[in-house]
Amino acid sequence: MEMANQEKLAAYRHEMRTRGLPLHPPDVNASGVRFSVEDGPGGRGVRYALPALKGLGVAVAEAVVRERESGGPYRDLFDFAARLGPKVVNRRILEVLVKAGAFDSLEPNRRRLFEAVEAALRHAQAAERAREEGQVGLFGEALLPEPPALPEVEDWPHFERLQQELSVVGFYLSAHPLESLLPDLERAGVLPAARLFEEPGRLSGRKVRLAGVVVGKQERAGRNGRFAFVQLSDPTSQFEVAVFSDLLARTRELLEARDPLVVEAEVRTDGEELRLTAECIEPLERIVALAAGDLPLEVEVDGPEALERLRALVEPAESARGGLRLVLLLRTGPGERVVMELPKDLVVPAVRRADLERLPDVRVRKPAA
Repeated sequence: MEMANQEKLAAYRHEMRTRGLPLHPPDVNASGVRFSVEDGPGGRGVRYALPALKGLGVAVAEAVVRERESGGPYRDLFDFAARLGPKVVNRRILEVLVKAGAFDSLEPNRRRLFEAVEAALRHAQAAERAREEGQVGLFGEALLPEPPALPEVEDWPHFERLQQELSVVGFYLSAHPLESLLPDLERAGVLPAARLFEEPGRLSGRKVRLAGVVVGKQERAGRNGRFAFVQLSDPTSQFEVAVFSDLLARTRELLEARDPLVVEAEVRTDGEELRLTAECIEPLERIVALAAGDLPLEVEVDGPEALERLRALVEPAESARGGLRLVLLLRTGPGERVVMELPKDLVVPAVRRADLERLPDVRVRKPAA
């Protein structure tokens, strides 16, 4: 695989997914300098190579593998930083590895690790001084300082976690932020992007509704003003749309916010090449809310602590640009519950549905009838 070309890596990822082949994520205790074939719980797949991450070169990857082979698996972030030392690791390298999920097998809360990067660098410097000063233990082993504790913080919201991953991998690897919204998107008449490439000739000349998260944008100057080529990603594939001057001027803020969008586009084929021209661009939240109509989600909530966690996800509908309405089924005792429908102006943003489904003691049902 071509490690420096994230666009081609994304295409390989889609091809592997289509064929049912797992792409195992980057891991400081499993990844090498090259992509490698590896057996895993999901069957034989490919392990992501460390140098394919943005900002992490071959020399650093070689040092990671060399130390792992000589000293055994890394125990945690601090052990990783101390063993490689400040001559190999710096803030940028640790942040890239954390954002990519390369420490997930050791600590799944990426935000805890991200906020401990500075402490890990200080620990690496202290370990380096101890080695230089020849500090040894009772049996002659190097006497390194005790690592600090990780901060007690909740992980990033699901969408933010995936955006951080996107920034260093170049595409969504561990999950896609729109996966939990597939039923809502189908109800809204959204076409999965992969369908565009299955039968492009059949769709030529037709208008389609697509949904995606902006992953790239290039603006150019033309005779009739500025226009842009915008790359978007949905759970099935990536696609590109041309956005011309009038629509670009009206939607520039939406495109630059990198929030999920719904695009209505005209499909044209030029030989085997597919061309999409955007005619309308709207926030996905608004489209999902309109498609749901008066059908809120039923959410079972067990206890006041779960209710408090859910409360943190609720926003005014205006600031969320729409969103998911809720009917809460509050359990107040054995066999007892209270049904409460939230006002229409209080919603959970659609992109936070995955966070809602991950809350302890909270269960999301299908839309209420």
